Amino acid sequence: MKKRLPRRTRVLLVLTVGLALVVGVAIARLPATEPREPSRVPASELWACVGPLLLLFGWQAFLDRRKLRWKRLLRQGHEARNAERMARALELYLEAGERAPQQPQNRLCVGATRLYLWQLAAARRDLELSLTLRPLGQDEDAPLRAVAMPMLALLDGLDGRVGRARERLDTLDPGADSSLVALAEAVIACREQRWVDAGAFARDPEVLALGSTIGALARTLDSWSLAEQGGPLQLVDQVALFSEASPDELRAAWPELFAFLDRAPKS
Repeated sequence: MKKRLPRRTRVLLVLTVGLALVVGVAIARLPATEPREPSRVPASELWACVGPLLLLFGWQAFLDRRKLRWKRLLRQGHEARNAERMARALELYLEAGERAPQQPQNRLCVGATRLYLWQLAAARRDLELSLTLRPLGQDEDAPLRAVAMPMLALLDGLDGRVGRARERLDTLDPGADSSLVALAEAVIACREQRWVDAGAFARDPEVLALGSTIGALARTLDSWSLAEQGGPLQLVDQVALFSEASPDELRAAWPELFAFLDRAPKS
């Protein structure tokens, strides 16, 4: 079933046709400066008035079609991400971004997906960029900041920038994503070797509900904290932890985590 044109486009089409008729009738009633058939209007005069309106309608239709395509790509990206097909989700989000480069939601989705793929440097660039973009006429997007800021704090912790991560967490808006905040706290606690706190944050119910690689990271940090407190080494699901992601950037940023992974039982 074909989708209807957006309401704005339909209204513009009706207005264009209506204005064209009004202009045509008005021109037909103008007194002629030269003898001509009273019922005829030169095509050049008619098109001079109607042409810009048709051009405006065509441009608006093009923009609406582009927006529909953007929304479809964004939706497909969400579906791929929910299915934990992160590489495919990233492709779709990047394609959506080409059609609406000023939409911060695009860049947030790209940055988040790159975080799930442990592309730490690229994820940081995209998330920071998402906070600077503003669609024309719109104010700052509070829901976007609620996700982007704790993700940046998490990235700071993964990179070993503990002081910067703490600064971000201390200045978060009240509506910040609490699961990401708790995961960032778990990473910071591990970095500072506060193993009891690390385990408590990693076992937060909202953190346990996280999926994909960051959910696996939380379970890994919990196992690590227990081992450092004298508990037995627990099984670590490294397939879930890395999935489609490359471990290279995370290994370079946090070698101590990988030292634990090397000695932990693997699934």
